[in-house]
Order: sequence, then C-alpha cells, then structure tokens
Amino acid sequence: MAAPAHSVSEAPADRPLSEGASKIVAALRLRPDIDKLCAGGEAFRDALTEVVMNLVMSGEIEGNPRKDAESAADFLRAHCGQPKAAPASAVGPSASSSSR
Repeated sequence: MAAPAHSVSEAPADRPLSEGASKIVAALRLRPDIDKLCAGGEAFRDALTEVVMNLVMSGEIEGNPRKDAESAADFLRAHCGQPKAAPASAVGPSASSSSR
C-alpha cells in the first residue's frame, strides 16, 4: 500500500496534529497567559516545556514528546490568537478534547 505523496512545501501547521500534540496545544490554550505566550520567545518555550513535562509525567502523552512538542509549537505559531482554531479540528475523530 502506498501512501499519497505530500508536497514538500506543505506547512507543518497544516498537517493533522497527533493526539499528543493536540493535548499540548489544548493545555497551552488553557493557560491564562496565552496572549503573552503567543508572542513567542522564552516565555513560550518555558511554558511549552512545562506543559510537555506535566503531560509526560501524568502519562497523557507517550512515544516521542519532542516531536509532539514541535508539532504543537508549529501549530500554535500558525494559529495563535485564533481561539476558533481548536486543535481537535486538525485531528481525526479519535481525538478527545475531554481527556481531563
């Protein structure tokens, strides 16, 4: 079975998020300082690290948390400040936004 080829120019933020990346995005969007985080920089990086560590320690994400974090960061950079762009919309039907 051959998978359909994807264009090299396809932006990572346009690809569907993995379940782990979706959970990271959702956790970051719940933070009261999300507007500050949308500006990027060290605050964003620190918050991302904290969220990923918490999700890994709680067992909510497994596998490759670094890849999930990179995907989540790409998604947020592309969609930050757009509350209607929920990460669940970028994931298949197996994703659950009510995991907590």
